[in-house]
Amino acid sequence: MERGRLFRYDCHDGTPSATARFERDFAAALGARYAVAVNSCSSGLFLSLLACGVQPGDEVLVPAFTFIAVPSAVVHAQASPVLVDTTDDYAIDLDDLVAKITPRTRALLLSYMRGYVPDLDRVVEICRERGITLVEDVAHGLGQRWDGTSLGRFGRAAAFSFQSYKLLDGGEGGMVVTDDREVALRVILYAGCYDRNWQWHFVTDDDRAWLAAHINTVPAYAMRMSNLTAAALLPQVPCIEPRVTQLGERFERFTGRLDGAPLRIPSHPPKLSPVRDSFQCEVALDEAGRARFVDACVAKGLPLGIFGLDPSNSRCFWNWSFARFDDCPRTRDLLMRTADMPLPLWLDDSILDYFADAIHASLAEAGAA
Repeated sequence: MERGRLFRYDCHDGTPSATARFERDFAAALGARYAVAVNSCSSGLFLSLLACGVQPGDEVLVPAFTFIAVPSAVVHAQASPVLVDTTDDYAIDLDDLVAKITPRTRALLLSYMRGYVPDLDRVVEICRERGITLVEDVAHGLGQRWDGTSLGRFGRAAAFSFQSYKLLDGGEGGMVVTDDREVALRVILYAGCYDRNWQWHFVTDDDRAWLAAHINTVPAYAMRMSNLTAAALLPQVPCIEPRVTQLGERFERFTGRLDGAPLRIPSHPPKLSPVRDSFQCEVALDEAGRARFVDACVAKGLPLGIFGLDPSNSRCFWNWSFARFDDCPRTRDLLMRTADMPLPLWLDDSILDYFADAIHASLAEAGAA
């Protein structure tokens, strides 16, 4: 800020920008060849779809349990989002996925909503056999691993989020990660690289030659990350693993105090190493009882809600009216019964203990056995 270098390409003194250094360090942390910083995960999803060749009129499969930004990225790319139903453990249903593949299906935009992950071995196999491009939405999956491999390393491209409540918090921001050279270089151009500013990216001489030859050949959408955001994120990269450990310990403490409560806490596949930065459970009450439970929790100061009871909730597909979406009845039923609450790192043990006690008391007030 003292030097007035807030724009990522304002680095004419030869010093790499904070944004470029953040890209380099984040790619190294993920073991990826390329990382391109953008202004949001939503932008990253949109640009990834374009760079992977999604065309107007293509169909893109999307989990029905996700955030509104995910199908919105598909609509932004002028493609058609097709919703896929959900399993009891909140991951995309792979049988329904296969059933919804058509000749128009170009890609699967696989969202790991709230950190829930399907059998990724089978997902990769389905996409390979059917000729479908896999793009990962890792907004809720940074730090998680499938059989030892970081989420975001299974598709042709992946997008990450650095909005508040995420493992790395820049207030806003996103990153596209890929090993595919052409995808990465196209995202650099689509994100708003112009003139000779490609020289300020950590890329090879061959990459620079490709960028020089392709500058101005695709639209530039001005979706770059600023140095101010990158400066907030850069020192957090070494914190990924310590934060994962801390979140896991806190989650075990919190859920341990809920033993015996009439709740079902969903499980994760054995191959997944989860990141426990939020809490979901099914509440064993009828709809009126669930509403009483939420009211009692909110009165006690808990940031808890049930997805389907809020007509404005942007995670419920039936609330989206900007495109045509087929019904996914199992997802609808699940979200009508599922309580959801963030567990950010700034909640200390005394607050988590209070939250657990408040949940027990609220269940009793709502009439749970």
